[in-house]
Amino acid sequence: MRPLFNPNPSTTTPTIQKNEAIASSTKNVYIILTETGTWFSGLIGRFTGDAMNHASISFDPSLKEVYSFGRKNLNNPFDGGLVKENMQSSAYRKWSFAIYKLEVSAAEYDRMQAFVADMMKEQSKYKYNLLGLFGVLLGKPYAPQDRFFCSQFVAAVLEQADRILMDNHQALVKPGDFAASPKLQPLYQGKHEGYFNELSAAPMASTNFSRTANAFC
Repeated sequence: MRPLFNPNPSTTTPTIQKNEAIASSTKNVYIILTETGTWFSGLIGRFTGDAMNHASISFDPSLKEVYSFGRKNLNNPFDGGLVKENMQSSAYRKWSFAIYKLEVSAAEYDRMQAFVADMMKEQSKYKYNLLGLFGVLLGKPYAPQDRFFCSQFVAAVLEQADRILMDNHQALVKPGDFAASPKLQPLYQGKHEGYFNELSAAPMASTNFSRTANAFC
């Protein structure tokens, strides 16, 4: 097929270059909501009224490194804090989750990533904000600087890029608030296995996961 004639090529080339520059300057972050099925998740559900009661954030669609606040030990609901989750864990394979995408600028992406990296350097000092769950129930935020629950942490990360997805204080944000936000693009909802099967068949990311600690909310 003969290419379309362009009477003035000098006016379109800069536009193409500009569009390419815009595309290369944007990145995505991923919000993951998980239905863990644990009794602790059920307890949280009494506060939130949501089915999926664990929220996490990742900077990569392959979910190699996923960050949140949750239980460090499945058998100890009081041993909680900042965790890097292992989405390849056999524990996750039986659960359902929903994944949402948010497009941000490269600068916003870097600020969020730096915020998480700084927290990870002092990982042991951060504890799970159990009292904050009662604050959600009462509509009164409880937010010590070193304590977070999962959805509060995700909201705090997004705030580093001035991405305020809901009007609530970060310590009143529930996992279901992310699902209801029109600013997030839904990517997947279903079983763990289905997502990674689709991902392995697509060229967009590798499925070579890092082995990190599990977290249970």
